[in-house]
Amino acid sequence: MKNNGSLEDFLMINRPICEEFQQRDKMSDKNPVRSAVSRMFLVTIFIFVVIIMDSAVAQSQVRSDMIEVTAAVPKDFPPYYFVDESGRPKGFAIDVMDRIAEMVGLRVTYLVENSWTDAAEAVKTGRADLIPNIGITANRKAYFDYTAPVETFAISIFVRKETNYIKGVDDLAGHKVAAIKYNIAVILLQDHEGVDLEVFNDPREAVFELLSGHVDAVVYPAPVLMQIVREAKVDHSIKIVGKPLKEIKRAIAVSKGNMNLLDRLNGAVNRFVGTNDYQHIYLKWFGKPQPFWTISRVVSAMSGLFLILFTAMALWRYNSIIKLNRELLLNIADRKRAEERIVHLNALLQAVRNVNQLIIKVKDRERLLQGACDNLIKTRGYNSAWIALIEGDGRFITAAQAGAGEGFPAMVDGLKRGELTRCMHQAINQSGVLVVADPAVECSNCPLVGIYAGKARWIARLEHEGRIYGFITVTVSVGMAVDEEERCLFEEVAGDIA
Repeated sequence: MKNNGSLEDFLMINRPICEEFQQRDKMSDKNPVRSAVSRMFLVTIFIFVVIIMDSAVAQSQVRSDMIEVTAAVPKDFPPYYFVDESGRPKGFAIDVMDRIAEMVGLRVTYLVENSWTDAAEAVKTGRADLIPNIGITANRKAYFDYTAPVETFAISIFVRKETNYIKGVDDLAGHKVAAIKYNIAVILLQDHEGVDLEVFNDPREAVFELLSGHVDAVVYPAPVLMQIVREAKVDHSIKIVGKPLKEIKRAIAVSKGNMNLLDRLNGAVNRFVGTNDYQHIYLKWFGKPQPFWTISRVVSAMSGLFLILFTAMALWRYNSIIKLNRELLLNIADRKRAEERIVHLNALLQAVRNVNQLIIKVKDRERLLQGACDNLIKTRGYNSAWIALIEGDGRFITAAQAGAGEGFPAMVDGLKRGELTRCMHQAINQSGVLVVADPAVECSNCPLVGIYAGKARWIARLEHEGRIYGFITVTVSVGMAVDEEERCLFEEVAGDIA
């Protein structure tokens, strides 16, 4: 009746429009096509209105059948309960509650409480109607009625990884054991003589008291504490020992005497537990992470390997054909590099002689250093060369350069402030030549980084009779940076200057 009345109201409101279409229909009798289109349009509107009104009535009936309930939940009991970044409750218990509420026509409002004690008190005082998932105990039955069990968990003993003197419940006597307020572990441990029980408000506090050695064991629900230690990234430091103290069945708890709500929920729990939906939710929160190497991935990897091997075999013949040509080209290139190397070595020997002559002829220290840098650039063909002298305590004395570019004054300013770069420290602290293969990357903070692109760098300390006077550095081509003979000659130059 509600649906028919609504339709009549709609037609009454829109009667002028209908009359207008009827008038046009009469006027279009002389045009059969136009008349047919008008009739079709009216029929379409009629069908659309009927569908809309039926849907509205159905939705209204569903809304009238919904029951509003408030569920009290603890703020922090993962993976059963926790609060996301926006303050909304999440977890296994929430997912199960939402699915059961959908089945029985409940609209659930969640009341987030700071602790289990507060959540229980909310139901006792009538601020909430139920708790979605809580352990079934004799004490709680005094103020809760329970549905059929939703799932179970074990109350287990946790110790430090290296602990070997506690292997089960019989070994707890004489040791400090932590439990959490309002958890059944408190009652279970009180029944064991000789246990030095310490009750904490927060399981995380108990975990770190265990790790610090202030307590010897923690007794708590296994899935909850395992989730907590994983989130804290200390699961590698804690282990479970012995058999569980007790297996606890967990269910939806409703306020005592609310049999209407209990019966409504109980039937849904019995229908829901064990279904595919329930299994999906359970595995989502308690299932072990899937190993990386699944069957499908192994098959894919083997297929890829086979494809690679097949491609490699196809390319092998092609490579064998061009191998001789490549070797010929390499021989030519090797010969050319050998000729270039001879030229470079001769030039470096000339630079060594020139520097030795400078040492003999030039007595002025500044001119000697500058002349050495100029000769290394001119004779050897290095891109840059510079020398810095420092006192034994690291204080700057003087410096000279050739080809070091505009960044050299900034380098000198840093040396004056006693700021040695990483490679300077390395060169001073080791004998021989320090090779920096890619200074553009390895020395990215160096004021001279602009001259390092595509080059390698040598640096050696200036040492004489055990005393370090400074260091000398040059940039060389990448190909020559690994030449042992050239490095030896460069080291000889450093020794002569020192």
